[in-house]
Amino acid sequence: MNDFGFGFDPYNPDQNSFGNDVNTDSSNGTYIPDVSDCRSCGVCVNTCPTYRATSKEAYSPRGRVRLIDRLINDGEPLSEDELKALQACTLCRTCEQVCPSKMAYGELFNQAHEKLSEQTDNKPSWIVQMLLHHFSTRRWLQNLTGTLIQSYQQCGLQWLIHKLPFRLLQGDLKQLDALLPPNHSSEKIPYYSRALTPARYGKVALFSGCLSNTFDTQTHNDTIKLLTRLGYEVYVPKTQTCCGAMHAHNGDIEIAKQLARKNIDAFSESRVTAVVFNSSGCGAFLGEYQTLLNLDNQTAQPKLLRAVTDVLGFLQKINWPDSPTFRASRIKVAVHEPCSQRNQLQNQSSVYELLNKIPAIEVAPLEGNNLCCGAGGTRMITHPELANPIRDEKVKALIESGAEILVSSNMACAMHLAAGVREAGKEIEVIHPVQLLARQLI
Repeated sequence: MNDFGFGFDPYNPDQNSFGNDVNTDSSNGTYIPDVSDCRSCGVCVNTCPTYRATSKEAYSPRGRVRLIDRLINDGEPLSEDELKALQACTLCRTCEQVCPSKMAYGELFNQAHEKLSEQTDNKPSWIVQMLLHHFSTRRWLQNLTGTLIQSYQQCGLQWLIHKLPFRLLQGDLKQLDALLPPNHSSEKIPYYSRALTPARYGKVALFSGCLSNTFDTQTHNDTIKLLTRLGYEVYVPKTQTCCGAMHAHNGDIEIAKQLARKNIDAFSESRVTAVVFNSSGCGAFLGEYQTLLNLDNQTAQPKLLRAVTDVLGFLQKINWPDSPTFRASRIKVAVHEPCSQRNQLQNQSSVYELLNKIPAIEVAPLEGNNLCCGAGGTRMITHPELANPIRDEKVKALIESGAEILVSSNMACAMHLAAGVREAGKEIEVIHPVQLLARQLI
């Protein structure tokens, strides 16, 4: 026993926190905990959203680690039920935060899905394939989709399809339709916006993503509104593309690398003070480019990797001038802290400090923020039987809180939670924190 109270040496890289030798596969260099390690504590089990929803071992992190071990190290195929359990993971990565063995679960998950993608009978659903191979990488298709959705809602076709006695919307398409924000706006995002105050503090680039470039243009434009009022020029590179997270999490690692390189080139402008992002899920994956591309730490980092930051963290750290000021508002706001914000970016405190700049506002964390909302990127579309019950726990906590507005810094989470609020028959607004700040500007 050592001074730390454990039977292991914390400075020995060949031991894990249980004092056992680390099981590292020489081909991929990723640590996979031994079976005895994984079953020693069970800390991860009660923080796993899919295990909480099913109470099945295969749907827990330790159950999935065993499946991943078989895939990566033994080359064994998974049964249909085992594959379903593995792919149901929301990749919230809470297990990484609580695991005494310090396994790199996110990396293991991506490696497992890269293996699975090689099997022709294990392709994602058609709608996910469409998102991965067409929508996410084509700006013109994103713009067209936004216009079509707006027309679909405004002309009454959406209402008609829902009222027809037979169902035209089935499966993933039905789930996607339920996630669409009402009165969707296809408002364009300007590629350049000048500073609106005499003082110019620098030039900021905005990462607009793919899904958020279509479904969350209001947040992007409100971010531009705030930054320009604070004295920043804002540049939205035309050549940027999807961050690549969806591709990596579905096994298309090479495509994810291609997208990463394209984004690095797009944000190579040397005069940019910072590259800000609005969606925490995108930002978390941008932060993984160093590992994804195997960039040597001694090599000069590309501009994107050196300058990328969450817009909330950026707004929190800069020196605010005497203006702008905010209108007072006696509203109660609940804060949803996305898993990507808590577990990867780990800067969830920024939102509270920023929102409290609004006089008379009441801001409080949503109960259960330590647990995933179930969105899981595309999982809210492909696995609604798990995602929706997990979400409904959050919606229940939100209703009980009495909040009039819920803010979330992840677009997928916000869409998922807003759909739950609508399903519950409530009129609680779900928006990005930046939208609320911009709304209250004087």
